[in-house]
Amino acid sequence: MRGTKNNVLVLPYFIWLNGLKSDNVAETLDDLVPALLNNTVSREKLLETRPNISVARERAFVFICSHTTRDKRCGITAPYLKRVFDGKLQEHGLYRDNSDYRPDGVKIAFVNHVGGHKFAANVQIYLQNSNTLIWLGRVTPVIVPSIVEHLIVPEEPMLPFPEKVRCIKKYQSW
Repeated sequence: MRGTKNNVLVLPYFIWLNGLKSDNVAETLDDLVPALLNNTVSREKLLETRPNISVARERAFVFICSHTTRDKRCGITAPYLKRVFDGKLQEHGLYRDNSDYRPDGVKIAFVNHVGGHKFAANVQIYLQNSNTLIWLGRVTPVIVPSIVEHLIVPEEPMLPFPEKVRCIKKYQSW
């Protein structure tokens, strides 16, 4: 809808575009994305010159593929995986829902089909402290505790199940 506002998370930069109007999306991103990709602006300068941008307080974001269009496996497994992730993160005091703004937590969200996978369930984890994206495939509830203990809780992630890894991407901090 024209004129509606939303907050938009820009990863892997861990910044929020707050109150972005639908009418201004193209203009805002056309201006912002090249500056981020080319490292032509520091984080401090960006925050100073753009009052609608804030740094994400979360230590990590976990995205679970939950589509139901290609087949139903992701849509069936995603809610169950989310419940297991939520419980494990609560044990460590890291769980954050959408109304919890305490810093250093982890938010979990469903995403539509991430592409390029045949097997449910796919999980993408963005880790702010280590500047890393880890994409895991064929995740089951049984391995979620190890994912939390080895990838999300420690400052430096360790891969507990290398055979589940679809992609690891290190990116530069800025």
